[in-house]
Amino acid sequence: PTANVTLTATWQRLFTLTYNGKGGSTPAAVVDKPSGTEITLSTPTWTGYDFVGWYDNEVYEGTALTSPYTITADATIYAKWSEIMPASISLSPDVTEITDLIYDDSNKNTKKITATVNPSTALTKTFTWSVVEGADVVSVSSEGLITALKAGSAKVKVTSTRDANIYKEISVTVHALPQITWKNMDGSTYASTNGTSAGKVGALPTGTPTSCDATAYPYFRGWSATPFGICRSSQ
Repeated sequence: PTANVTLTATWQRLFTLTYNGKGGSTPAAVVDKPSGTEITLSTPTWTGYDFVGWYDNEVYEGTALTSPYTITADATIYAKWSEIMPASISLSPDVTEITDLIYDDSNKNTKKITATVNPSTALTKTFTWSVVEGADVVSVSSEGLITALKAGSAKVKVTSTRDANIYKEISVTVHALPQITWKNMDGSTYASTNGTSAGKVGALPTGTPTSCDATAYPYFRGWSATPFGICRSSQ
């Protein structure tokens, strides 16, 4: 300066905005800002929840704060959250009916169904399997493995553990093993056996069936699914 000057100190109060994530992520506080400063409010995250907004009180009275937010004093703002609920259950394979189970004492037929709760962002994605009809016909594991116990009809159900109104049902029909009847040439029954759970004939009966004319047909050549009509004039 070229002359005497008097300088007077001036002061400005600075304020801090503090975030409270209320369970979700908590952004860093905005510190040392003068009154009137406008800031863009941060967006927090929390797995399984949708962010609703920031509020100036912990009980969420009033409306959510808007962005940009104007700092006028020290303040703490609180995040409000909404749980992401299950909306549906999908199945793989996507079936409502199972008709290809065949009960076999020695090899119980099974069917695996994989369940998925949607959306994938839902907080609770667990579910339970149960047999709602025909508990003596099939069983179902917690992993969705359906096992035939006997021939008959049943119904299984997979239900969200968060909302019992979210579920899928599958009707199940269990068939008995196919019955195979082995005939002599004259049409009389030689043997009866069970087929396999894969729908095959299975083991052939032992021994040799009776020929209706041992002179004309002395040799047994095997079994055929189509009757030849030999010695069957009375059938």
